[in-house]
Amino acid sequence: DALAKKKADEEAARLAKEKADKLAAEKALADAKAKADADALAKKKADEEAARLAKEKADKLAAEKALADAKAKADADALAKKKADEEAARFAKEMSDIKLKTDKEAALLASAEAKSKADADAAAKKKAEKEAATDKYRNAITIADDLFKSKKYSQAQKYYEEALISKAGDSYAKNRLVEIEKLQNSDTATSIDVDARQKALLAKYGPGVTEETIVANGVTIIQRVVVKETNAYVYQKKIFSWGGISFFRDSSPITESTFELETKP
Repeated sequence: DALAKKKADEEAARLAKEKADKLAAEKALADAKAKADADALAKKKADEEAARLAKEKADKLAAEKALADAKAKADADALAKKKADEEAARFAKEMSDIKLKTDKEAALLASAEAKSKADADAAAKKKAEKEAATDKYRNAITIADDLFKSKKYSQAQKYYEEALISKAGDSYAKNRLVEIEKLQNSDTATSIDVDARQKALLAKYGPGVTEETIVANGVTIIQRVVVKETNAYVYQKKIFSWGGISFFRDSSPITESTFELETKP
């Protein structure tokens, strides 16, 4: 009985141990499976997180690349626009310079043509004036000579003076005027005319010097009438349009110094 009990206890112990070992093995297997599942889940989460991070990084890189590409394109467009604007400005300046040069050359040409025409017109006018003055001189001399021959000295004097206006310093007209003055002041001249002239001057002008300006065709006359006691003298400074100046006392030629000296107040 003791042996059977011992064997029974040993069998029970063996069975208990087998059961315990089986439970331990099953627990170990369950723990291993649980750990494998946990590791698989952790790995899956890790892979998913890595994939998410990789996608975020890829998305970020794509966004940065897109931004860089957009900036590069904007910079390229801006540079192209700047170059186009500079080229357009350069072309516009070239066109402006060409127009300015063309306008300047046209203006110079027009000015030269205008000057040439003005010079030609001036020359033609001068020639015409000279021819007219020559004709006027000849006509005045012809009329004056006829009047001189007819002894109409006062009228002849007027035309000889007109001849001097047309032909400055003409010796013939000057000599004729001197002759007329001599004839008018000679014994053969009519003293009645001289007296009448003196009376008229004394009636019109008071004692001293009276100055008048007379503007005639082609000549400006500064006339000074000098009255001394019962005598009157007429001094004239004739400024001709052609530039000449002559001085007279009672129609007789005198010098400028005589004119100024004898007409002092």
